[in-house]
Amino acid sequence: MKKTNTRRIGALGWTLILAAVLLVFGAAWRLNILSYFVPKAAPELSEYRVSFRVADISATSADYFADGTSFSIVGSGEPFGTVSGSVAVTPAEHYVEMPDGTCSLVYDSGDRIDVTGTFLVKACVSEDKGLVMLNGTKYLAPNQSITLYSDVYEVTILVTAVQE
Repeated sequence: MKKTNTRRIGALGWTLILAAVLLVFGAAWRLNILSYFVPKAAPELSEYRVSFRVADISATSADYFADGTSFSIVGSGEPFGTVSGSVAVTPAEHYVEMPDGTCSLVYDSGDRIDVTGTFLVKACVSEDKGLVMLNGTKYLAPNQSITLYSDVYEVTILVTAVQE
C-alpha cells in the first residue's frame, strides 16, 4: 500500500501566520502607512490678510498693485490672492556707507519706489504644526519672499505679516 503524504497546517502554524499578519498590520499602523490609502478631506480655507513689501521697483510699477488685482505664484501657477485696498508708495530706501564708516539711510530721489500693502488670500492652519498654509498646500510666514505674477507684471514680495 502506498501511503500519501498530505501535510496540513496545524494550530501552531495558524497561530504563527496570524501573528505575522498582525505584526505587519501593526507596523503599518505605527508608521502611518495606512493614511496614504485613505482619502483626506480638503481643509477648510478662510480669508487671511497678508501684509507685504516690495523694495526698489520702478515708479510706474505702482499702478500694477490696484485694488482687486489677482496674483499667482510663479512656478506652480497656484493662485496667491488679490490686492486689498490701496497700497502705500514711498521713495526707495537705500543704506549708504558714509566716509566716516557709518551707514546712513538715504531715500531715492529718482524713479525708484518701495510699495507696501495687503493681499487677501485663502489659507488654513495646518493640523500638525499650527502654521498658516496658503490654499492648504504652501506654508506662509513673515519674512518669506515669494515671486508672484499677474496678467502683466511679475514681482518678488516680502511677506511682513499674516493675520486672520
